[in-house]
Amino acid sequence: MKNNVLTMAVAFLLISVISNNSFSAPLEPVFKINKISGECTVKKPGDGTAQNAVEGQAYPYGSEVITGRKSSAVIVFSELNECRIMANTKMLMTEDLSNKKLKLIKLEKGQVDLNLEESFHEKTGNDLSVETAAAICGAIGCKFSVQASSEADMKSAGVVVTDGKIFVKGLNFNVTSLDKDDAAVVSIASDQSYVSLKNVKGNFEVTIKDAQGNPRNIALKQNYVLRIFRKVNETTKQGTVTILVISPEGKTEESITRSFKLDDPTEPGLSNDPSENNKDGEKDQNKDQEKEDADDEEFPTTTTTTVATTTTTTISPKDKEIVDEAENRDGNEETVPIVPIVTATTTPSVTPVGKR
Repeated sequence: MKNNVLTMAVAFLLISVISNNSFSAPLEPVFKINKISGECTVKKPGDGTAQNAVEGQAYPYGSEVITGRKSSAVIVFSELNECRIMANTKMLMTEDLSNKKLKLIKLEKGQVDLNLEESFHEKTGNDLSVETAAAICGAIGCKFSVQASSEADMKSAGVVVTDGKIFVKGLNFNVTSLDKDDAAVVSIASDQSYVSLKNVKGNFEVTIKDAQGNPRNIALKQNYVLRIFRKVNETTKQGTVTILVISPEGKTEESITRSFKLDDPTEPGLSNDPSENNKDGEKDQNKDQEKEDADDEEFPTTTTTTVATTTTTTISPKDKEIVDEAENRDGNEETVPIVPIVTATTTPSVTPVGKR
């Protein structure tokens, strides 16, 4: 009788272990490409030219993947963890050199739709991020879409979460949790002098540094925009960051300005290349030019913090289309427009509050 009870207990334990891990497959050391539709090419590391992707074939990380017009493909990381590549997408599939479990999708342009199991992060130690020029989106276990686009010297990233949650890190801001049904658009100037984060849908908190350099959480409600202006003086190796919270009516509800040193290791940045800093930060502000951000709102060049008033009080038709398209994917192979088209050509200027 005791033997039977012991056998049953062991069997139950095995079943529990198998059940708890059946949906948490670790990511493979290579990735496969399936469901190829249209044109899809792969350039493996060390190869001089790209080759047509082969259905079901495994490729090493470090490979560049490109899809053509009206094309798509599915990248399989492991069972139940995959990424759909939409049309006109160019990206690099790579991994962190010090942590092979951290897979990186470096999205240059186009759109990727991630479909990861719920236990993706917690149970297996897996880690995956989608990196764009505007922001880094880290998966916690969920379904989400990221689209990268650029025009002139502005680059944008649109993010829509359809299930679970992710984090979004940008220059001088961090969203620790973008949850189900949340959507945001991040835009950044090529010289990193200007960043905007717009809450397209939902309500989430953004972590920034206050005037004393301490972390602070700001509630960014729907249709609110966080605008960040970064000035760098290469001569003194110092700079300033001004952060404005803009309401849907175009009013500045809060303004924060802080100073920093370029050699401060805690100073945030998306690039370790010092050439990406704004080398013209020390020049007269009158030489700065204006730039609209991705939500097409106008920012003044006066020394006040008041902006032009608009009548937008609910989610705009353009932004609603962004979210609806991502949430109601019907299998169309064309890229779904997440990011509003950026028409800006110059950088907006701002005078921090209290400095005239």
